[in-house]
Amino acid sequence: MSARTLRHVLDGSEGILWNIDFGVEGTQQYWKTVFFNIETAQRLLRLEAKTPDDYAALWEESRLPVDREVVHERYLQAVRDRETTFSVQYRSRDRHGGVHWLRDHVRVQKTSERGWRFLVVTTDVTQERRASDVVSRTLRVLTHTLESSHLILWSADVTLGEEPRWNLCLYNFPAAQKQVPFDANSPDAYVRAWQEALGDEQRTTLETRWHEALANRETYYSRTIYLTDANGTCWHLREDVRIEYHDDETAQVIIVS
Repeated sequence: MSARTLRHVLDGSEGILWNIDFGVEGTQQYWKTVFFNIETAQRLLRLEAKTPDDYAALWEESRLPVDREVVHERYLQAVRDRETTFSVQYRSRDRHGGVHWLRDHVRVQKTSERGWRFLVVTTDVTQERRASDVVSRTLRVLTHTLESSHLILWSADVTLGEEPRWNLCLYNFPAAQKQVPFDANSPDAYVRAWQEALGDEQRTTLETRWHEALANRETYYSRTIYLTDANGTCWHLREDVRIEYHDDETAQVIIVS
């Protein structure tokens, strides 16, 4: 796609197209930023600028100081590593002081022996980052809660059918080791030790109940299990099983022990 065509597309979108000419003369670097359409740019990030040159200068100043050097270094790294495309995220303030998360999608073109052009498409990813931050905070709280609790949380993605296939995943390995300690140094090793501690007969009984629940499209049931490790230590646990069916072929299972 040519720059002219891309400009036309972006005029009606939430992204903006601009470029940077970068070069080295002796020991000096030069950077020249050009915005193709100031009206489109102002829709993305409103700045106190009336001309493209003013906007270009304020664009650099609007970037948060903590991100400014990181972004600058990322562009230089692309030149050093001879990258042809890359992306980088950073924060900028609009004219009212509001902070926006922006993402640059950059194509690198070599224009001379010591000159390069960065063709940049910038989009606002503020909502995406906020959602990601909420998820991250929620996961941190959940992880802390689980690791300090007496619960063991499992999950399994299930492929339905006559012989359902499922892959059991342990969420909170440290808490599981506190509740029911096994000689295991990883979540996968812990799952294997847990299965061995169930014993063949009980494992068969549990699998039969499991298949029955899936066949009947049950969404919840509970069960009692007994574990015996290699040293003969026994545990008596209750498990609550919740099943969410995504469609006719897949389901997700959450187990709290």
